[in-house]
Amino acid sequence: MPQKHITSADNAQFKALLKLVESSRERRLAGLSLLDGVHLVQAYQQHCGAPEQLIVSQSGAGKTEIKTLLQSAAATLVLSDALFKQLSSVATPTGIIAAIKTPRREILPAVLDTCVMLEDIQDPGNLGSILRSAAAAGQGERRRPGRGGNCGQKPTSRERWRACAGWRRSSPLPCARRVAPG
Repeated sequence: MPQKHITSADNAQFKALLKLVESSRERRLAGLSLLDGVHLVQAYQQHCGAPEQLIVSQSGAGKTEIKTLLQSAAATLVLSDALFKQLSSVATPTGIIAAIKTPRREILPAVLDTCVMLEDIQDPGNLGSILRSAAAAGQGERRRPGRGGNCGQKPTSRERWRACAGWRRSSPLPCARRVAPG
């Protein structure tokens, strides 16, 4: 597991990551999303395998849970704590971010036994609560509509990934571009 250490904000790899953090357009063009935090990265590795890249802070690299996650990483960047904080979506960074391929969108089947339909949800936390409640109630098919019906939340936003964390642990998130005619 090779590790590259970065301490300069002028580094090209750091600049590319910063663009991913700041721009949904850049995330869409790159086909990548960022997961911030130990629990999200653990859930992703458990359900989907190794992420494209792990980014850790200098101080986070010494934490036991992060060391465990780094063992299966193909590529790892170790950033100074100051640079890592610029990438993190939380006030108190845990020390690890994963770059993952954004899940592909699927067409929904013409008939669903049960579904929860959402529109114009403004708060990512509310979206996460609704989805976790649906999962707890045994909702089997977990899909979300794509552009034009995205529940008011950008599919690759950092806030949405964090808000839906508990739901994502129970099922990877297939995305639907449209409902098949029925």
